[in-house]
Amino acid sequence: MRISLAVAHRGAAVLVWLAVCAPSKAQPWFRGLGFLPGGSGSWAKAVSGDGSVVVGGGPSAAIPPGEAFRWEHGVMTGLGQLPGFHNPGSGAQAVSRDGTTVAGSSGSNLAEPEAFRWRDGLMVGLGDLPNGASASVAWGVSGDGAVVVGYSDAAGSEAFRWENGQMTALPGPWGIFFQNTTSAQAVSDDGSIIVGYGGS
Repeated sequence: MRISLAVAHRGAAVLVWLAVCAPSKAQPWFRGLGFLPGGSGSWAKAVSGDGSVVVGGGPSAAIPPGEAFRWEHGVMTGLGQLPGFHNPGSGAQAVSRDGTTVAGSSGSNLAEPEAFRWRDGLMVGLGDLPNGASASVAWGVSGDGAVVVGYSDAAGSEAFRWENGQMTALPGPWGIFFQNTTSAQAVSDDGSIIVGYGGS
């Protein structure tokens, strides 16, 4: 059995990979994942179910403020950003179980920032909830990549669930939360259970 975890130390701009082998008493080992072309730092945010794909962000020559990346088989690939130059930059926050779908946020023409879903080489903006400040961030993605969750600025921060091109607000159990603050942080493998937080 192999358990893998990606961690990062921003101060030293070092990204490492920790692998623990069990049940043997093998020593943990660390592997740097490298940087995007022209970059000088990187940070990991999530790892696929089998540990073969890592996602995160780091500066690059193409997007100096930071660009989302996907790392697999020793190669770190920049995912770019959504069209537009409001708040330039992007970052990946979550990856599906099989590593094919990535979720995060990016500067765009629509929002500052806008949640995105990346799959098959294409980054798609997820939009935002109505009557808000044109901003959304994705924090989690289901095992098959079909469901994305996060928050959007809509009269405050409001949790959302996105599926099949539709972003839906997730109202709190008591209606309006204290200071209108909710955020979805993670979603189950099948997309049916969502966890997050909210003042009440």
